[in-house]
Amino acid sequence: MASELLADENIAWLPRRACRRLSGADIVRFFVDAGQAIAPEDEAMCRACPVREECLTRAYAQGLESGYFGGMSPGQRSRMTLREALDHIRAEPAENDDAPDDAAPDATAPDATARGEAAPGEGAELAARPRPGRSRSSRAG
Repeated sequence: MASELLADENIAWLPRRACRRLSGADIVRFFVDAGQAIAPEDEAMCRACPVREECLTRAYAQGLESGYFGGMSPGQRSRMTLREALDHIRAEPAENDDAPDDAAPDATAPDATARGEAAPGEGAELAARPRPGRSRSSRAG
């Protein structure tokens, strides 16, 4: 099933991610023990990333339960639907001043999120689906 998801997934955004130059040894910094935060500079890298929404959407689509994606911890993602998580990161102040100049998205590439459309790979059923282990009825309002 995971291979089917990867085969159909649009991953054209991967070369534009802020963390693309990190080695495999360095990328492990984004996978900390439960309840621990990543380093402030790593969090800033995520928040400044030009493809933050795509990264976050991929984490939800693949059901990733560990690691920071789109600047959100596993705990944050487990308490929110994809739609709530996207709304959350869209409401945060932009930190793009820290992004490398060459990390900017291709100006000629279509940007569905700028037009108010769903992020790549985001369907209504995925956006509304609670994360595993969390039911809608158990959420505090």
